[in-house]
Amino acid sequence: MTLAALFRLLKLLLRPSSVSELYSKSGMPSGRGFLNFGWWEEGCLSLEEACQELVRRVGQEARLSPRDRVLDVGFGLGEQDLLWTREFGVEHVLGLNVSFPQAREARRRSLKAGFSHIRHVIADAVRPPLGSGRFDKLLALECAFHFRTRRAFLTEARRLLAPGGRLVLTDIVRGDLRVGGFKGLRHQIFGRLQERHWHIPPVNAVGLEAYQRHLSQAGFQEIRIEDITEYVLLPYVTICSPGTDPSQSAFLDALGLRLPPGALAAFIRSGYFRYLMVSARR
Repeated sequence: MTLAALFRLLKLLLRPSSVSELYSKSGMPSGRGFLNFGWWEEGCLSLEEACQELVRRVGQEARLSPRDRVLDVGFGLGEQDLLWTREFGVEHVLGLNVSFPQAREARRRSLKAGFSHIRHVIADAVRPPLGSGRFDKLLALECAFHFRTRRAFLTEARRLLAPGGRLVLTDIVRGDLRVGGFKGLRHQIFGRLQERHWHIPPVNAVGLEAYQRHLSQAGFQEIRIEDITEYVLLPYVTICSPGTDPSQSAFLDALGLRLPPGALAAFIRSGYFRYLMVSARR
């Protein structure tokens, strides 16, 4: 790494910023509607198609129905709410997000689609200004790892759900590193940098057992956690170049890095991160 690249790295690590700032800068990539890693079926080569499939599977896991009152936390550009409306007939959706540009774009898209029942507001998922028991389903795609803290969010999620309501998340946790020595150290350093860039607080950097314990302590029942890394993260980094994700590309540019082919896939295979589908009942 050159001296200039080292300076950029130090600036990135020391500069105070926020999740809102991160997504305000990268929240509206050209030509994309969904902001997730996607579920990659065999033969799928389109990021947008994979993203739709992941959103669809979240809806299926939540058992969405027209009568559900849905709270979508971290709604991105709002395309997932449109899909749940079209394919599951959901008639009541409230979305929370901390990014004003994303909320503005999500509102524009829902109005253009003619879905007046979808509302998108600016609010903190850990301190939502909402009454208890208002929702039948609470969904959060690829965002709970940001919250300060995830445990506080889970407590709030249970409060917001009506008795028998369901929580469904896709989330990222730390796994068991499968390699040692210099390679293992390199993956650990890169993983810590990724956590810093994506605003994952150290308190949220937990493994699967701790995650399940946090759900139980929050009062959830019928907890189901499925590791779907092989269907999500691994094919994403294998099929998509870093440049496909604007925020990831900006991060690598800031470090002055040009990773060799297969480096991100090797990092995911190392086991540092695991991608989960999580569901539980209030």
